[in-house]
Amino acid sequence: MAFNPKTQFLITRAQTLLSAKTQLNSFWQNVAYNFYPQRAFFTRTSPFPYGRDFASNLTTSYPLLIARDLASSISTYLRPAGEQWFKISIANNKKEKILSNESRQFLEWATEQQSNFIYDRESGFQRAVDQGDYDYSVFGQCVISIEIDYKTKNLLHRCWLLRDVAWQEAANGQINFVVRQWKTNIRQAYAQFGDKLSPQTIKRLAEEGDCNITLYHIVMTNEDYYTSYSDTATKDRKIKLPFVSIYCQLEEEHEIECVGSPTMIYCIPRWQTVSGSQYAYSPAIVAALPDARLLQSITLSLLEAGEKAVNPPMIAHESAVRSDISLIANTISWIQEGYEGKADDAVKIMNLDRSGLQYGLQMQVDTRAQLTRAFYLDKLSLPVFDAAMTATEVRQRIQEWIRSASPLFSTLQSEYNSQMCKMQFDTLMHVRAFGAPETIPEELQGETVDFTFTSPLIEAKGADKGQKFIEMMGAVAQTIQLDPSVRFLPNATLALRDALDGQGIPAKWLNDEDEVEEMKANEQQAQQQQQFIQTLAQGGQAAEQIGKGAQAINQAGLE
Repeated sequence: MAFNPKTQFLITRAQTLLSAKTQLNSFWQNVAYNFYPQRAFFTRTSPFPYGRDFASNLTTSYPLLIARDLASSISTYLRPAGEQWFKISIANNKKEKILSNESRQFLEWATEQQSNFIYDRESGFQRAVDQGDYDYSVFGQCVISIEIDYKTKNLLHRCWLLRDVAWQEAANGQINFVVRQWKTNIRQAYAQFGDKLSPQTIKRLAEEGDCNITLYHIVMTNEDYYTSYSDTATKDRKIKLPFVSIYCQLEEEHEIECVGSPTMIYCIPRWQTVSGSQYAYSPAIVAALPDARLLQSITLSLLEAGEKAVNPPMIAHESAVRSDISLIANTISWIQEGYEGKADDAVKIMNLDRSGLQYGLQMQVDTRAQLTRAFYLDKLSLPVFDAAMTATEVRQRIQEWIRSASPLFSTLQSEYNSQMCKMQFDTLMHVRAFGAPETIPEELQGETVDFTFTSPLIEAKGADKGQKFIEMMGAVAQTIQLDPSVRFLPNATLALRDALDGQGIPAKWLNDEDEVEEMKANEQQAQQQQQFIQTLAQGGQAAEQIGKGAQAINQAGLE
């Protein structure tokens, strides 16, 4: 069955995007050779880079180590193991709109539910993000698919090779079209799609058994799907979900399925982009690639110099030596019997100038330092605080570290963590993992979901909020001696709530505003009642004293 005109148009569009990446794949191959040889098969026919020539172009492993350290730091700093590193919130939850305790507790429960789904053993989340972190560090982007597993009905995360994926941007700069070329085993394809595969493919499965086929997976926005090709038959827009997912086989020109999707399926965090290109780059690699090549040359020169120092070149008298000069232990170099000179003069070590060796070692140290800075490893260490530091000094140290680390962490949070968590949430909402829509608190219905994260940068900002609160209270305490009315200036309740939120205090540990106001009213009422009782008691005592005084006067008059 041949493709319909719309599908054929989309296939041509996808092939054009994949073909346009040829030079980019060559660049990524070069980068992988220097920093990530395990991924160095962007231009190779074999899917396995290992062999006799694996990493044979490298003379030092230092570039590989710093690339690995940055990739490991992404997970360590942004998704710390054993911690709840993300929290579901509401995008427009501003200060003037304080959520009820019921809503905050629901958001905390939803956060725990999402965390349980993504860290399920069969979700593949940890493996996918470990691979994605490495791709992100080295190539400036990664591709992680987030969907429901057709077998387990759980979330499924997979990281794909950048060589096989291409994408396109809309006018707003957001990705609206993704194509992935998937070379898979025919049995795996049949297990997922069954009889949706072409009859020719099903026949091959019966006849050949294990063989490979190539599928195309295209995901695009609903708007793009219904406007990219002039087709009056699809103007009714039967697919109502915001995205469209299409699987097809090129060899048989067969469309396997075309269904709606609640998300783009492919999470593609991009580090830094330049205008005119939908593909990102790693600023660490751009700065480090020249130094990595230089370091390999320096190391090779030092190795050669070291070999000459251990096995120095020799000068032999032409008529003196009978055999090749042997510098290996327990060997003999024979001298001609008729040689009239001294035996020591027959073979001599060539004098070499080794004064430049120390400069080579210093260049190696400097180049390694440059590579460390290029990969932001000097920015990842938190500032060290001294017990003798004042609060102002501590705050300045925190602010300085935030400014230096923000270029790395801010992009990672917005482009990576936030995008990934939002796609996970939307996918789980679609399958009602958080319950039926009517069970969600009314206050949250229709609100835009946002995420906040735990990281050293966020913790530093939270600590800065707490420090500001302490400084505010200190300033008020000092000024109140001059003007007692300044005690009415700070909104203590709001300031404390903001400071506690910055410290990551769970919402369920605190009473909501209505409960606090009710407690205040009850306390004031109790104080008023107590004061009234005291007033009555004082009044009774006064009456008793007046009565005693009148009685004493009467007695005095009678006397």
